[in-house]
This record gives sequence, structure tokens and C-alpha cells, in this order.
Amino acid sequence: MAEELLTIRFLPSDATVLVARGASLSDAAALAGISLDMPCGGQGNCGKCKVQVTGGTARWTNAERALLGHTELQQGFHLACQTRVLSPLVVEVPDTSLLASTYKILVDAQAQPLDVSDAPVRSRHVTLDTPSLQDDASDLERLERKLGPLELDVDVARALPAALRNRDYRGTAMVAGNRLISFTAGDTKPPCLAAAFDIGTTTLAGSLIDLEDGRELARVARLNPQTKFGDDILARIVYASDTPERLERLRREITDAVNEMVRELADHADTRIESIYEIAFAGNTTMQHLLLGITPVSIGVSPFVPTIRASLTPSASAVGIRAHPKARCYVFPAIAGYVGGDTVAGLLATHFADAESPSLFIDIGTNGELVLNAGGAAIATSCAAGPAFEGARILAAPGVAAKQ
Repeated sequence: MAEELLTIRFLPSDATVLVARGASLSDAAALAGISLDMPCGGQGNCGKCKVQVTGGTARWTNAERALLGHTELQQGFHLACQTRVLSPLVVEVPDTSLLASTYKILVDAQAQPLDVSDAPVRSRHVTLDTPSLQDDASDLERLERKLGPLELDVDVARALPAALRNRDYRGTAMVAGNRLISFTAGDTKPPCLAAAFDIGTTTLAGSLIDLEDGRELARVARLNPQTKFGDDILARIVYASDTPERLERLRREITDAVNEMVRELADHADTRIESIYEIAFAGNTTMQHLLLGITPVSIGVSPFVPTIRASLTPSASAVGIRAHPKARCYVFPAIAGYVGGDTVAGLLATHFADAESPSLFIDIGTNGELVLNAGGAAIATSCAAGPAFEGARILAAPGVAAKQ
């Protein structure tokens, strides 16, 4: 028996989608490309995904009746996360219910060049001796005379003969460690770039770095699109744990956003994404799991154990990120289930371990981390900083008046 599909039309965007009977209105909105503000992760207790059904009929749930006023109910307002699609609908989405209407992100440029003395990818311009009867060394051996021992994939080996002979054995080799990534013929030195991303619970930030001189060429930031599935880590863990399809949806939300940011960075720097050879990711432990499509379910229950704490270096294509075909990703190691790679990155950037006096590192975000360095040891902990600073879901105790 074929699954019944129902038409949902959203206004004022005039986006129309088909969804299965019984689907949530919030899922229909996501399918239409509409990001609703749902900080509670669709649990029906924040009331921020308010929409108005102006065509068709929908049933109210107890949660909606508790959160919506009498006038709103009379006018056909619903909570998108609680409303099930049982007939074709026309839905008006107020601006106040859209996620993007409530956030602004400031971006400052990096003025000082970074230290790239230990850059993971190097460009090396070389001029090689041409073959002769007296010197019949292989093409790879000639490169190794200049660059040291090299490893290369078969597709790079296939392209190497023509690249060397087209420009009299002159060109630029891109080398990651001892791995030959590519060889470009001629005297022109192509760009050698890397991108770095902070995968935050609420915001995403990206930077494009020239690995030749350490200059920051561009920087972008945006709201994490996963926030429509919950504004905190636990809400997303619950959402991802529901079905494999929801875990994949969270993964795609991040990778699609990162790919858009990669394109923005390349456009700002007037370069090609194929010039990006390395991409680094730092985020809390759950966000790094979601980026890689690894279920974070075990992080959400005691004893809060992640699947992996070590750093990973998958290919960019395996993660779903568009860059140079041979580009690799570096995902920072985590310390614990709630002290992640973003903390590790902060400790490295601040040279925290080199402090001679007792020092405290504090990362205040949606998830907050603190690290104390004293007496030759470092101790780390974490807290839910976002709700504390924003007043989210904080209620006065019964019989106690709330103070503004």
C-alpha cells in the first residue's frame, strides 16, 4: 500500500512540500528549507516554533493548549513541533518564529600572520635533471632526490609523467608529510591553503589560511543549522538517538553548512576550493561525533563515554567536505564526553601548558569548559553555560517571585 502524501504550503515564502501523513509540521518546515526556532529540540515546552494554520485543519495537543493563549488558539496558532499533518495545510510562519531572526554573529579578522613553520602541507617548487642514457632514474626517484622519500597514490602517479615532461621537468609538488598529493607543471606556484573550523553548538566559524606565509585570507561565521533540532547538546543527543535517519540529518546539516562556508571563504579570497589541502575541525565532543556521523548516545547517559577521544585524520571526501581531491581533515582529540576538541585547541593556542603560575582557562559558550593548571597537573570540568547566562528554562521556585 502506497504511503499517503499530503501537501503543505508555507507562507510568506510560498514553499510547498509533500510529506507523509502523520509527519510533524516542524519536519515539513525543515524539508521546505525553513529553519524554525526550536531551542527545546521539539519537546513542546519552549513555545517558540509558533505558526498559524490558515488553510486546512490540525489538532491541538495538550502541550499546545498549555502554552498558547485562548486568542491564539482561536486564530489557528499551533506549535510546529507538536502538530501532526493529517490533511493538506496552508501555514503562515511569523518572522519571530524563524531561527535566523534572533541571532547576530560578529566576525573579526586575524591581523597577525600565524606560525606555519610546521604546516601539514608544503608546496615545493623544483627543477629536476632530465633523463638521459647516463641517468635513467624514474620520475619518482628524480623527485625524491629533491624532496626525500615520497609516497603517492596511483592516480597521482598516472598524472606525473605528462606533468613533468610538459614543462621540462619543472613544477610545484604539494607534499603532506611524505605523501605527494599533486604535481603542477611550470614555473607558476599554485596556492597552498588550509581551512579551520570551530564547530560550536550555536555558531560555526571558519578561517582560510595561506600555508606559505600564515596570512588569514578570509573568515566567515554563521548560525549552526542544527539549532532547529535543539539549542543544547542534550537535545541533539536525544534527537540523534531516535533513528539513524535523524543522526544522518544532523550530520548533513553540519557538512552542508561547512561546504557553503568553504565556498564563501574561497570566494572572499578569490581562489578555488581545490587549493584547500587541509581542513581542521574543533568542537565539543558531541559536535565532533555528529560531524563524523558517529552516534553520541553514550555521551548523554552516565558515565558519559564518547565513542572516540583520539584525533582523527579522515579524507575530506569521507567526511563529505568539498576541497582538493586529496585533502584531509584533522579532527581535534577530546578530553572527555563534555570537554572536547575546542578546549584542546584553546589550550594549544594559548600555550596553556607553559604557564609558570597557577592558571585557569575558561571557554564560555553554550557548553562551558574550565581547565585549571596548577602544581604540575591540569584538571578539566564542564557546565551548561548557555542556559545560565541566557536565563533559558530557568523558573522561579514555587511560591518565590521571579526577580527581573
